[in-house]
Amino acid sequence: MPDNDHHEISPRDHSEEIALFRLSVIGALTHGALARGELRAQMRALAHKPFRPPGAARTRTFSVPTLERWYYAHREGGLDALRPAPRSDRGRA
Repeated sequence: MPDNDHHEISPRDHSEEIALFRLSVIGALTHGALARGELRAQMRALAHKPFRPPGAARTRTFSVPTLERWYYAHREGGLDALRPAPRSDRGRA
């Protein structure tokens, strides 16, 4: 019998695919309240875990500052805030 509570989310574009990946990395941090210092400790532990970004051939790790940026962006703006920002030099030679 299929599990009807589990829904696959299909990204609409590459930007959303990246946002969903970032959320999957920090997902455990976004549920419930963490005790003082616990968030930082969990981020340090996550910084040592390898993840395979969408389209990447290899796994990589992400620094604590990167994880913090993603965490606080998600807290403030949800999934849309995890989309990559366009490059500032976009369209220039």
